[in-house]
Amino acid sequence: MSFHHFKPYQLPFTYQGYEFYKADGKVCFRREFQRPSRDDLKYNKAFANVRKSNTEFTYIVEISKDFRLALAPLFRISIPYFHSYIQQLFVKLNQFDLKHDLGHKRLDEALKHPEFYKFFREFNFSPNVGSWIEALQSGLRLNPSHGCLELLPKQVNYDFLFEYIRIDFLIGEVIFDFKTHSFTSNFIQRSLAIHDLEGFTFHPQFKTPETPKLHFLVYSVFAVPDYDYTRKRSKQVEPLLHVDLIVL
Repeated sequence: MSFHHFKPYQLPFTYQGYEFYKADGKVCFRREFQRPSRDDLKYNKAFANVRKSNTEFTYIVEISKDFRLALAPLFRISIPYFHSYIQQLFVKLNQFDLKHDLGHKRLDEALKHPEFYKFFREFNFSPNVGSWIEALQSGLRLNPSHGCLELLPKQVNYDFLFEYIRIDFLIGEVIFDFKTHSFTSNFIQRSLAIHDLEGFTFHPQFKTPETPKLHFLVYSVFAVPDYDYTRKRSKQVEPLLHVDLIVL
């Protein structure tokens, strides 16, 4: 049978060493290659590392789901691909487990490595948020002597916030157990008018535990647009959300 006898509804099909398939409404092709069978993936020694990697990734998916659940109160609106960010973070953190081989690495063991905390602190939980959060973060600081989170209104740069009428802070303290996937949390909310920000201090209530538990402060900042101001100027302004985490 010649290539011209194939119809689009017959996709996917192979012809003379090429595989034809449909993606995003377009007919595409690529060189045909021999895919491993289900039995190969499950039993063939050549795919032993693939099986180990899959086992490890399944573990990462499960624990990242529980970790996101600990942060669930923070999300007034969703952050696109947030679940992927957490999975990518945990895949990298899991490599700090130097005690176990591939397929058996665990985050509760990786937590003992000093680089674990450094990597965690530097991770960006909500990228591409823009200058508005930098304007607010200039007034947010962690007081090292008390381990508390403070907002200092006089240090906030208001130039990037003129289109917003209110800032909702949701601040929490979380202890996450990487061994049992359980957590303890405590959250409070503060709503502050953008032109009359009041300072506040969030004091942690829990004692810092030993490994395999991670103790951290987490906060979300939700900027509520001034719709009257923007409507008069025929300008559409969307609410903004930023999430950040501070390891204690």
